[in-house]
Amino acid sequence: MGVIIRRYLPVVILLLFAGLSAGLLLNRPQPQQKLIENIVPVLDVMQVKKQQLRFSIHSYGMVKPKHQAELVAQVSGIVNRLTPAFAVGQFVQKGQVLAYLDDDDYHADLAQAQATLAQAKAKLEQEIAHGIVAKKNLRHVAVAKQSALGLRIPQRKQEQANVKFAQAALARAQRNVTRTSITAPFDGLITEKTVNIGTHVNVGEQLGRIFGTDVARIRLPVTPQAFSFLDTNALNTHVILASERLGQPYQHWQADFIGTEGIIDQQS
Repeated sequence: MGVIIRRYLPVVILLLFAGLSAGLLLNRPQPQQKLIENIVPVLDVMQVKKQQLRFSIHSYGMVKPKHQAELVAQVSGIVNRLTPAFAVGQFVQKGQVLAYLDDDDYHADLAQAQATLAQAKAKLEQEIAHGIVAKKNLRHVAVAKQSALGLRIPQRKQEQANVKFAQAALARAQRNVTRTSITAPFDGLITEKTVNIGTHVNVGEQLGRIFGTDVARIRLPVTPQAFSFLDTNALNTHVILASERLGQPYQHWQADFIGTEGIIDQQS
């Protein structure tokens, strides 16, 4: 009996395995067929029209004055008085006096130049009179034999040159007196002051700096993409400028677009 079981056991196992496999195949779920729905797209058609559009381009820049200058001394001397307007942050008008230099020596030079001019004019008048007398004395001499030296013509020309020289010296002395007063070259804002009362300044030494307040300019960088929206030929196009405080705009100005520089920032 044991020999028969061992002989037919593998066959029985194979039959059982085949039966189980057949049962699983017969009882497996059938795949469901999914119906494909045809979706029809909905189109909205509109006619394209050509029209003008306005593009807004934003940029940031620093406000700088169109005119700015250094206040320098045209004559040397000691600062003996400063006006209240000559202070950082003060607005001044063109021609307004800001500082005074000691002008005693320049007034003395002016008086000396006036005296020198008066002496030169007196000598010229004397020489003209001498020429008239010389011409009378030589009236009996033929004109061809009369010399310029005898008629005192060279002496008169020399005195005329002395008068012109004295007039130029007087004009220079007058300019030096006026230059002892330091004035504002244009309407502006004092941004720097480097002198005080008692400071000795030399010719060409800087006393301060002034920024003009009539016209301001702002250089605004733009990206190449934004630059393509700019009409570079439309000069004097109005733009809106806004200043910010704590990240919020609080003041606006209307400005004019005056052109492009055509410079590319290589760093950005």
